[in-house]
Formats: sequence, C-alpha cells, structure tokens
Amino acid sequence: MSKYAHKGQILPITNQMIPIDKETTFHASYDYDLNGFNQGEMVYPAGQTLAMNFPGATGDYIEVANNSDINITGSLTVEFWLNVAAAPTAGEVNMIDKNGYTQYRIGLITSGAIHTTIRTTDGVTPTYDNGYGTAFTPTIGQWYHIAYVFNSSAKTISLYVDGALHSSRASTHGAIVPSSANLMIGKFASNTQNFKGALQDVRIWNTARTQSEIAEWMN
Repeated sequence: MSKYAHKGQILPITNQMIPIDKETTFHASYDYDLNGFNQGEMVYPAGQTLAMNFPGATGDYIEVANNSDINITGSLTVEFWLNVAAAPTAGEVNMIDKNGYTQYRIGLITSGAIHTTIRTTDGVTPTYDNGYGTAFTPTIGQWYHIAYVFNSSAKTISLYVDGALHSSRASTHGAIVPSSANLMIGKFASNTQNFKGALQDVRIWNTARTQSEIAEWMN
C-alpha cells in the first residue's frame, strides 16, 4: 500500500494501519489526504473529489501507528472537511482520536454538537479541557471545514468553522500530556460506536494555525 491515497484512488477504511510521512510543503503538518470511496450519496466539498466514507460499523475506521510526529505535546491544530450522516445514539463518537480523553480528540455528542477534549498539564496535575462555551452542531448531510486549535503559549482553545472563528476560550495549562496510543480516524478508542459520515483532508499540525492560515489552506 502506498503511504497516501491521493485523489481518484480508492482506500478501503476497514481497520487500515497507515504509515505517516511528512510532506515538506506542509512544514509542520501531516496531510493524510486519505480519500476513500464514497458511494455517491453525498455532495463533495467545493473543489474536491472523493472523501472517506464511514458507515458507522464497528470495523470501519482508520488507525495510524503512533510516532513522534503525532504525539504532540505543545500547540496543536486538527482540521478536516466533515459531513455528518447521523449523530451518535449514545455516548460520543470521534472523528479524530488520540487516546480518547487522555491526549486529544474531536468528536460528536448525542445532540449532534461537536465536542473536543485535550488533556493538559502544568507538569504536576493533568487537567481535562472539554468542549466549548458555544456549541456548534453540524447540519446532517452538509459539508463543513472544521479546525480545532490549541495554542500552548497563549493557553487558548479555538474552534473554526469554514475558515471563521466560531468560539474560543482559555485553557488551564500550556502542554498536552503525551501518549503512546495510536491515532484513530472515525473511531472513539473507548466506545464501540463509530462515527457515521464522511471526512476529507485530515491534517494535524504541531503549531497553532491562525485564522488566515486555516482559511488559505481549506481547499
């Protein structure tokens, strides 16, 4: 298997282990660009072709082997195109999961709202930074560009929707707790219910991307 499934190729998503390689044009980002087969039931984001389709079955997810590039402990940006087919019926589902509540994750709760967690520390006591003061609930079947930014220097957590700031708040500490866990795409490591919908252009950066950078790189 090639390291990347580029546009126009088909990538099965059943429990795939994907090796990571840095693309120098992204500098500190790691662009998986895993464009899997979508059966034609959704409209793709403007200017895009294929997307990863997750039907929500137990075995349908992508697993990325842990390595130093995604075991991020400082500033972090996670971004992707999102199309939700259904909200979870119980608990939560994750689009991106690095050891669930013990490192970083972004997912959906039963209301359909986006929910995030990072586990931060001041070097002594880890603290969970959960959610947002103002929730964003994606409309079922509609594409959105989502970016979740943790700025370790400013100690802020921000959510951007379609390149615009949706909400931001202060974080407790300035460092993320490291983890040896693998990265899951479309799966919550501690929940048997998987994400149901489509994702495209998943990018993880070890920097806090600005609004202008997020908007520029959306497509």
